[in-house]
Amino acid sequence: MVRPLPALCLLALSALAAGGAGARELGQDELRRLAASGATADMAAMLDMVRREVRGEPMDLRAFDIGAVYYQVIVMRPDGRMVSVVVDARTGRFVPPEARAAQQVRAEAAAAPGMNARGRGRGNAGAGQGGNGNGNNGGGKK
Repeated sequence: MVRPLPALCLLALSALAAGGAGARELGQDELRRLAASGATADMAAMLDMVRREVRGEPMDLRAFDIGAVYYQVIVMRPDGRMVSVVVDARTGRFVPPEARAAQQVRAEAAAAPGMNARGRGRGNAGAGQGGNGNGNNGGGKK
């Protein structure tokens, strides 16, 4: 979904006001290191849970460190609607949309279009699932 520029500016400012100044997006290498250390829940199990609970196919995943690591997962439902959910990377559980962490992750994601969107090839979804490893898992566009 494309948001007008003023809305993106407001989201960026709200992230800073909410303490998002230290928030940052994690690259694939950082995420792999965290997973190897056991600091995150099993990615495959988390994606299966998202598929089942949201009733759709995960299309993109971005990881953000806002003091703890969270995933923003973009899911395409069977009717073609795209929805966004936030998942705690450590527990693998959904974060309620009204929770401060979910709001910070969404604000950071809106303020930073994504490493893959900036052409750096460091998106987090897709590798090993028919995707190109650049944040696109081969199933469609965000």
